[in-house]
Amino acid sequence: LETFGKPMESAEAGDNVALLLRGVERDRVRRGHVVAAPGSVVPSRRFTAQVYVLSTKEGGRSTPVTTGYRPQFYIRTADVVGDVDLGEA
Repeated sequence: LETFGKPMESAEAGDNVALLLRGVERDRVRRGHVVAAPGSVVPSRRFTAQVYVLSTKEGGRSTPVTTGYRPQFYIRTADVVGDVDLGEA
């Protein structure tokens, strides 16, 4: 267990660390994955959010966001592609 190249004895939620996981293939782990006790984290594939989209003057989009838009979401060190569903907006 290390952080920024320095060994450490322990880590806690929110710490950025590097781990050596024996018996786990490198292609099974990606940046942003979480190490947690079994059953302590509930993964989610969907969430509802209220967002503010920057105007063109603010450096944001020049075209509207519509259902089907696929933005990149950055959550801590993870990045995933999402699908926008505006529902009955």
